[in-house]
Amino acid sequence: MSLEDVTLTVLTDLHDRRITGGDSVIASVPDAMLVPVDGGHALDLSAARAVLRNVAELSAAAVNEPLHHADFVITSDPAVVESHGNMHPGCEECGAGVRAAKRMLRTDPTLRVIVGQCFWAEES
Repeated sequence: MSLEDVTLTVLTDLHDRRITGGDSVIASVPDAMLVPVDGGHALDLSAARAVLRNVAELSAAAVNEPLHHADFVITSDPAVVESHGNMHPGCEECGAGVRAAKRMLRTDPTLRVIVGQCFWAEES
């Protein structure tokens, strides 16, 4: 199984509320999240948990929304970046993030990016 076959989910204590919206986020994978194993890489789950929770919480705070949950993939595949990284088709900001990530991956195919879909919770 490769990293691209796994969706990592960050849950919050608001995950039982109704989802009211969401947004995508794309970030570089910190070296601390990956551990070299037999010529490939394995995910350090402890480091990944902290990084992904931080990315999700910062994304929610940036738009002043309560975080319901977030789903993440770690990928080097531009098609995955395209399919997961644009929750708002036609949105220039989302499109710019996808284009920038795809440029990074074309420049260095050994890179991986975190592509997340963050979902907002209904206010109490």
